Amino acid sequence: MTRTLMRRWTAWPHGLMRGGVKLRPGPATSLVSVVRVDADGGEELLTGRFELLNGKLRLRPFAGLPVVPLGGFITVTFEAGYGDAGDVPEDLVHGVKLWVQAAYLAGAARGGIPEEVAAFLAARREVRL
Repeated sequence: MTRTLMRRWTAWPHGLMRGGVKLRPGPATSLVSVVRVDADGGEELLTGRFELLNGKLRLRPFAGLPVVPLGGFITVTFEAGYGDAGDVPEDLVHGVKLWVQAAYLAGAARGGIPEEVAAFLAARREVRL
């Protein structure tokens, strides 16, 4: 139920300095590494300057934000998921069961998502602008 994911940025995302950036897909549970890569492929480990708080990547207090070199990028590696199967929120488990039941009963001709499932998913939807 957990997996290791990597995000790659050519510039720091907006909001990193103002409360952090949500790592998607989530929920992000632990920070593995933050690495700066220059145009020649040289790497610098920057993990100590950052922290993961409530699923958001944040710069630690009093740590300077490193410059992303021209032609370079940043990779952020993190773990995301709910842990063990028993850690998945019950409303999501219930929603999946309802969805499977509806698909079984209605067959392929019906299509769409049952209203109960749509309500569970809407409560957890993350809006990006």
